Amino acid sequence: MTVSGAGDGPADAAGPTSLDRRLSGRRILVVEDEAMLALDLEFAFEDAGAHVIGPAVSLDQALSLVSGVAGIDAAVLDVDIAGRPVIPVAQALSAAGVPFVFHTGHGDRIDLLARFPGARLLMKPVLTERLVAEVVSLLG
Repeated sequence: MTVSGAGDGPADAAGPTSLDRRLSGRRILVVEDEAMLALDLEFAFEDAGAHVIGPAVSLDQALSLVSGVAGIDAAVLDVDIAGRPVIPVAQALSAAGVPFVFHTGHGDRIDLLARFPGARLLMKPVLTERLVAEVVSLLG
């Protein structure tokens, strides 16, 4: 698992124009319960050419989207969704072979690393451009 935060690399300085359309045609699930942040993420991924699934603002909605939407290419998961851990969503994505990034301001990073060794984790606050760059990297 890769753990990083805001201001930790060239992706932060690159700005949104360097990522324009790099996710064209990709379907990205966003699970985030903070409305303004969810909207920011949605716009950032759309600006990069992605089709955003969600944003899911509850665990039940996220699980419904994972089971009901075919072809999710990658996901961004807030670790704590309205007081509930996002672990069931991460498990479902892992079982389907969908890569994801945990996006969190708290949470047990050691537990996440043990459960999902291939996942990546970005600590809030992080620039949306950095988060988009991480998803681009996940997808190769």
